[in-house]
Amino acid sequence: RHSGQPSLLGHFRTVPSSSEVYPCMFEKAACLGGNSTGNKLCREGYEAMLCSSCSTGYFFDSPSRTCRDCEATHVTPAMVVVSVVIVVVGCALIFMYDKVKAWSEKWLNMGKVRIVYTTCQILATVPSTVDVPFPEPARSLFSILDLSGLNPLDLFAGECVNEGLGSYDTRVIVSTLGVGGLCAVNWLVFGARRLMPATSEQRLQAFSSHNSIFLGLTYVFYPTLSLAQLKGYVCVEYDGGDEGMMRLLKADLSIDCDSDRYQSFFGLNVFLTIVTQLIPLMYFVILYRVRHLLHPPSQRSPQAQLRDRQRREQEHELRPVSFLFTHYNLGWWYFEVIESYRRVVFVSILPLIPDKTVAGFVGILMASLSVSFYRDARPYHVTSSNALATVANQQLSFTYVTATFLRVTEYGNDVSGGIVLLSVNIAIIPFSIVTSMVDHKRRVKEEEIKRKNYEKLKHAEAED
Repeated sequence: RHSGQPSLLGHFRTVPSSSEVYPCMFEKAACLGGNSTGNKLCREGYEAMLCSSCSTGYFFDSPSRTCRDCEATHVTPAMVVVSVVIVVVGCALIFMYDKVKAWSEKWLNMGKVRIVYTTCQILATVPSTVDVPFPEPARSLFSILDLSGLNPLDLFAGECVNEGLGSYDTRVIVSTLGVGGLCAVNWLVFGARRLMPATSEQRLQAFSSHNSIFLGLTYVFYPTLSLAQLKGYVCVEYDGGDEGMMRLLKADLSIDCDSDRYQSFFGLNVFLTIVTQLIPLMYFVILYRVRHLLHPPSQRSPQAQLRDRQRREQEHELRPVSFLFTHYNLGWWYFEVIESYRRVVFVSILPLIPDKTVAGFVGILMASLSVSFYRDARPYHVTSSNALATVANQQLSFTYVTATFLRVTEYGNDVSGGIVLLSVNIAIIPFSIVTSMVDHKRRVKEEEIKRKNYEKLKHAEAED
């Protein structure tokens, strides 16, 4: 395109001397088109290269992928939902941990809950990984699934409070330190509880509760923090006209990768990335120290060994770290480490592949391998959990196939495709509910059999 030629609607040109015209980040929603260049091509509320940043007084709403006015929209649905969930769950875990744990053990299989949560977290990244907008009604579903990532960068409109929080580098630092702050508050509360008079059993229970909360926080935020930090290394080049090529941060095109500001952020981001990537290694070290209790040499049957380990979970060394192994088979006591890296590859690595079609095919391959693994290796000690994990990854594989198909064909707005996607991706919910109910009935039946056997034994002893 020659200099001076008008840009089409949904496209962007940097300066009058540039011959390159680029598609806008948010297409027609952000770029007006016309004879202008730079910010003059952006609609109200948008600015910077490709009109990809929100102007001062606006915030980016992730589900709708638009910049919204801070004055007109003080609270978003995402902010309300996540705030309520965080407050309720946080208070319940800190002040009623024992009751919550007892209730969940009775009515929920937390292994299945984690499988469903992990699947939702990965599914939420598929549209951005393959860079394809799903047709309705699947698009609305994936907007909801996006909340499962609990990405601190997207959940709260911090730029409406402080405009500096609209900058990507600042948001990465604040969100990482924010998660670290939650962990610190958790341990400060534990420290305060330690100062109160208590028995050794109560102290052990308090430590187990707070350590489980700490491990839960690292489990939830590890993939999304990894993605945010890794995006901070990806720079792209754009034609700056007479000034030559510009290197800009892909996640925030208002940041020049050759500026002193970015270089300072780069060094700090390296440190934050290293600390974050130590989380799975921390898991392994914790588990390796107690491996002699998790899978000791024994001539007993695997079922008997598993029952022995479940009894040992109440011991001093195992109770605080049961979050990491309690759902897995004896030989897979370290599986949480593998699962953490699998999640981070799906959520944090695949979206960084430049060729989005290749990213789609890699996603299909990884999901297919996951299906084979869960079907054959069976890492969970509950059979139905292995079945659920297999179905969940089949669902993930189908979603990647569909997303890649939509990218390479012209069916991006086909409503029928959206309905199929919606149906497949909500099918996991009734499947998990049914399997959980079956497991609950099985446990009740086993407890009844144990009770009757125990009564018969007592009766026989009385007769003797």
